[in-house]
Formats: sequence, C-alpha cells, structure tokens
Amino acid sequence: MLASAVALASCGRSNEPSTTSSQSRQSATHPRVIAAPSGLIAGTTPQPNGTIWVLAGTKHVRTINEIDLATGQQHATVGMSNAAQAVAQSSTGGLAVGLGSAHAGAVELRSASGAVTHTIPVGAPVISLAFGDDGTTLYVLDGTAKTRSVTVIDTSTHRTTRTIGLPADARSIAPTPNQRAIWSLQASGTLQETSLRTRKPIESFPLGSPGIAVATSPNGEVLYALKGTPSTANIAVISAATEQIRHVLPAAADSVDLGVSLDGSQLYDFVGSPSFGNVQILNS
Repeated sequence: MLASAVALASCGRSNEPSTTSSQSRQSATHPRVIAAPSGLIAGTTPQPNGTIWVLAGTKHVRTINEIDLATGQQHATVGMSNAAQAVAQSSTGGLAVGLGSAHAGAVELRSASGAVTHTIPVGAPVISLAFGDDGTTLYVLDGTAKTRSVTVIDTSTHRTTRTIGLPADARSIAPTPNQRAIWSLQASGTLQETSLRTRKPIESFPLGSPGIAVATSPNGEVLYALKGTPSTANIAVISAATEQIRHVLPAAADSVDLGVSLDGSQLYDFVGSPSFGNVQILNS
C-alpha cells in the first residue's frame, strides 16, 4: 500500500480503465511504484536476481539504467546513443538495445553490465525488441511509416536468420513460448498472431483501443495488451485460446511499455513522460 505523498510524487496521473465488455473488471489492488529516470521509454523483463533495465532520456541524451526491484535502487547507468529506441534482456542476462535514425536501424548486443559486444544492422529503424525463451533468439520489430517487419537474429552467431512482414502499424511484439509464432499489437488496436514458419497470419482480433505494448504469460496461455492513449490506458488480460478478454486492469497515464514477471504473477507497467518516470507493479 502506498503512502499518499509517495503516490502523488511518483505515479503521475492515475486512470480508471475504460471498460466496454461485461467481462471487464477493475483491479482492486494498488500498484507498487518504483522510481525510474524521467523520460522512460521502455523496459526489460525482470531477471532472476531481481533487477530490471529501463531505457530513458530525451531526444538528445539517453541512458539504460539497471534497477533493483526489491529496493528501488539504481545499480548502473550506461550512456546510450540518442538513436536508442528499445531495450530487451534475455534469460541468460545478455542485453539488446535497438537503434533507429531517420532511415537506418541496428541492434547493439551488450553484456549484462551494459558494455557493447556486437552491432548488427537491420533493414529499418528499430521499434521494439523481444527475446525468445531459448535466451539467444532476438525478435526485432523494425520499419518505417509505411512498412513493418520482424527481423530474427541468432545472438549466438550474430546473424539474421529470417524476416517476416507484419501490419504496417505494428507497435510491439511478443514471441510465443515455443517460438513458432509471434504476437504483434497494432496502433489500430488489433492483436495478430503470425506464423514464424509460413510467415502468414494465424489469427487476429480487435481490442477496441489503440495498442501500446503486448506481453505474454510464461506458458503462453494469457496475453496482456497495454492499450489506450497517453491520458487514459488499461491492460486487457486475454485468453490466447479463446481470444476473449477475461478482465481489464487499470494502467497509469503515460504508460509506454509492459512486462511480465518470471512466474507470471505480476505485471510491470513502465510509465514515462519528459518530467517523470516509474515502474508500477501490479498483480496479473
């Protein structure tokens, strides 16, 4: 439970979920809030040691920061190019930072301490990153205003293995646990599953609000879709098997990214604006 003074200082504006389905309900829990750098842009999944990395900054200066989820303390800060757009961490501890300039994109592979080990070019500016459960396969959402695709990279060999086209307004991706398909959430609010083998859509369904970020439970049975606008957002909890929204959780204003704990019991709502940043932890 948060003290009111802390909540006002660290949460920004809070929102009630916009609910149009009879299956939707508001979470009765209050999120735990951990301070993060202002201008937070994206975050990684938590590691077994209880830390998480976030990407934050302005259009001129950006950093990645390692945060201890138990204490809220920052363990490390690493300077980034102002082209840094996304960050992800594998189950083996390796970091990836996605870069995007006006016309070009690349992925920096980094050690667990944040040091660059390899740079791999991709076909367009990077929008989002996600590691597969094997800990070595990296899925890179890259594109322009007119096209989007997923570039699949084997980080053990530093080679691109394939490219799969996605809807032109895709904003976030999450591979299935078996890494046979990938979910993409579109700005239009549509959630699509695409086969990584055939490169064709398997299924898609609308969520009713603009998409921001998507994540999956560790077993792949539940999808979490962060959706809405900067002023009003929520998290749809969706059955992957039935494509039905089970319920809706509230999300903070200025939510920018979403993560899931290793056991699937908690969600991490990454919140950022030019004046503040935080990570809000709530029960899934």
